[in-house]
Amino acid sequence: MTTRQSLAKDHLPIPSVTWQGGDLELEITALADGPAAESAVSARYVVRNTGAAPRRAALVLALRPFQVLPPWQEVNITGGVSRIDTIQWDQRCVLVNGQKTVRPWTRPAAFGA
Repeated sequence: MTTRQSLAKDHLPIPSVTWQGGDLELEITALADGPAAESAVSARYVVRNTGAAPRRAALVLALRPFQVLPPWQEVNITGGVSRIDTIQWDQRCVLVNGQKTVRPWTRPAAFGA
């Protein structure tokens, strides 16, 4: 498995990381938007087959109750575990503890909790 990081147009603050394993590649891009009090983070996941033969793949995302911060970002926020009492799909977004948390751009093929 290899990884590489990049910025959009080599300089914009829109980071991506690409994971390559064999003929499959997963590119994850993050983008923050909105005013500070109402900001949101968007993530785009792109799975590519870089080989010549057709491949069957599935992208499975997991919501975890962890906030993981690298040491250089621990200014006044500490990472760790967040309590999750309920998690559900309301046909538009995932609700964690009754609050909108994850809203996919495209409807998932399946959801489990």
